[in-house]
Amino acid sequence: MKRINPYKLFDGAWVPNWLLEREEVSAQAKLLYARLAQYAGKKGYAWPTQETLAHATGLPGRTLQRHLQELEGYGLVEIERRGLNLPNVYYFLEHEWMGLNDAPIPDAPEWPIKIRQFGVSRSAKLAYQDAPPVAYPIKEEENHRKDSIEKTPPLSPSRGKMSTWRRFPEDWHPTEELLIPLRAECPHIDFEGQERILRDYEFQKARKDPAAVYRNWMREAANRLQHSAGRSLPTSADAKTQRNIAAAQRVMEKYGHRPATTT
Repeated sequence: MKRINPYKLFDGAWVPNWLLEREEVSAQAKLLYARLAQYAGKKGYAWPTQETLAHATGLPGRTLQRHLQELEGYGLVEIERRGLNLPNVYYFLEHEWMGLNDAPIPDAPEWPIKIRQFGVSRSAKLAYQDAPPVAYPIKEEENHRKDSIEKTPPLSPSRGKMSTWRRFPEDWHPTEELLIPLRAECPHIDFEGQERILRDYEFQKARKDPAAVYRNWMREAANRLQHSAGRSLPTSADAKTQRNIAAAQRVMEKYGHRPATTT
């Protein structure tokens, strides 16, 4: 095969050197950081969906969530979870690993786009201060891709029909508006334990609304707890049976038939 020189030959997601040198960070988390930085572009934040990140990194849903939590735990990114049917927003945080506080560094707009987007070591940045400006050529399709990403509003609600699922969505989390009245209604429920059971449960029929499923699941758990403690109220089926018995007794009394009584 023909040999090539890959220097400045490809466009893609690049892991900064300061992150490559961190042995405590997993390789999957480094790849995920590079992908998020690629999606962020000049804005400095990104809002890809879970499906987009899973396809771009090759990580399945649970593994993707674990490495996102890893980046968040190390303080490298901040995740804004916006709730139902809205993609999370990922912000990049300044970290001591980057060495940005060791010496003054010029502002980001003065750097070439390749350095601003993918990052270089601190020594390279300091050496660049006295170097003449360098123009890095950017392909037209890359400019078009970045412009299309920047024109997409990060806080716009999702459109279209709600997707169906049989296992509870991993990227959905209950809001305080949902939890406050639900905790008052079901004070004896272990919400964290029930949520773990709910996420491992597979429904026979497809569901659409995670908030409604979460609310009904907690209410059913409260009913089961009351029933096991001997304090359960009559169910709707029991009440209907009592009404049917009372109606039958009224009909029998009307036509001169008395219900049998025990002595």
